[in-house]
Amino acid sequence: MSTRFTSAAVLFASLRTLADALCAMGHTVSHVTVGTLLRDARYSLQANQKTKEGGQHPDRNAQFEFIYREVGRHQADGQC
Repeated sequence: MSTRFTSAAVLFASLRTLADALCAMGHTVSHVTVGTLLRDARYSLQANQKTKEGGQHPDRNAQFEFIYREVGRHQADGQC
């Protein structure tokens, strides 16, 4: 296992994941410190899309019910 982070790993890792990886390498650091260091280095920290949207879409259950009905209809017609 490499002890260096690739840029792709840093792009998609959470602050806690990065802090855990650094701790595994022998560095004593918290997710708060990792966030501060990244902000100081002018990295943009962004919430994931679901957090930004504010949770589940109001029609989410209706969408799954529609898909379920359509699959059942197609199976009854012998299409699946």
